[in-house]
Amino acid sequence: MALEITRSIKRKAGLDMTPLVDIVFQLVIFFMLTTSFVPAESLEIFLPSAEAKPAVQLQDMRIQIASSGHVTIDGEAVGRQQLEDALYLRVAKNDALRIGVFSTPGVSVQQLVSVMDMVYRAGGRNVYVDRMEYGGVL
Repeated sequence: MALEITRSIKRKAGLDMTPLVDIVFQLVIFFMLTTSFVPAESLEIFLPSAEAKPAVQLQDMRIQIASSGHVTIDGEAVGRQQLEDALYLRVAKNDALRIGVFSTPGVSVQQLVSVMDMVYRAGGRNVYVDRMEYGGVL
């Protein structure tokens, strides 16, 4: 007499991924709908072309930045606070004032951006940027 042992078939435990994918998509949609985006403020800049240089007019304000960090307004050396004060005064008198920002070779992007931020905060919107050769006044 033989003993018969029957083995039961083992079922593998499985995880259905469909509900998990549904929840992930619902979370993505929720975060997309509830996120608020801040509109980017920008300053319109007129970059120089290779063919033509902008003619500097007498009513323009010339801001020159040297690689050493010195800043001049129309040939007069000024500090950071004096630059902000002069910008506020000149822009308040003439909101259509053209402001030229000139930099010598070696000026860091951060120096240029910080001066342009001051112009923007003062209300200057008509800004052009150009480079200045070493023969310029500084």
